[in-house]
Order: sequence, then C-alpha cells, then structure tokens
Amino acid sequence: MISSVFFKTGPQAMQQMRRGGMGRRGGVFGGRFPGNDPFPDRQRGRQQRATIVNERAEDFLNELSDTTAGRFYASDASKFKETFDLIVDELRHQYRLGFYPPDEQAAGLMHDIKVKVSRPDTAVRTRSFYRAAANK
Repeated sequence: MISSVFFKTGPQAMQQMRRGGMGRRGGVFGGRFPGNDPFPDRQRGRQQRATIVNERAEDFLNELSDTTAGRFYASDASKFKETFDLIVDELRHQYRLGFYPPDEQAAGLMHDIKVKVSRPDTAVRTRSFYRAAANK
C-alpha cells in the first residue's frame, strides 16, 4: 500500500512559495524581474513544461496509490505536516485482511477483488485485482 504526496514544482509553484514567505529571492520586492521579465517567451515555455510535468507526475502518483490501495494526497509546502499527520492517523486505524485463493490451477491469471463491509461510515481501500502466484 503506497500513500503518495504530490507537491507541485516549477516557476509558478516557486512564485506561490515566495508569496507565502518562502524562497530565497522572494523578499520585500518580489522576484528578480518583477513585472519586466526580459525573456517572457522563455518564461512562458518553462511554465508550460512545468505544467505538463506536474500533470504527468500527479497522474502517475494517483495511479500508483490507486493500484496499491493506498491514498493520494495533493499538498503545498505549507501543509506538509498536516498531510503527513493525516497519513499517520490513517495508518493507526486500519486493518489488514488476507486470504488464500482456493483455485491453484489459475496461477498467473488476474483475479478481481471485492471487499464489502456492513458497518456504516467505514472506508474500504483494496487493490482491485491480484495475480495468482504459482506454488513452488
């Protein structure tokens, strides 16, 4: 089970961190070229690349968490502690279930998993499938 935390990176994320009091060049007067960037096209290209990379990373982490029955969290730099506190709390309040599949002839095949509980207000996170292993 993998819990992933997505933290946006790139020029826009750096600007947000500076506005929030973080960063090396934020200071009182803002960034290096406030309002008159001598290379606006280059900056725009960096922002577009960073946006694409962030979207891919977010999709990957979301799929990784979903595949392993973990949980995906999106966070910014100022909320890391709260995000990790949520993860720790969830890990303290979970149960693990296991089973042995009855059909040994299905080694190597994919099988669906469905877990149901009768208790209301209960979150169930499971992998959606498993691959039967061959007995050795």
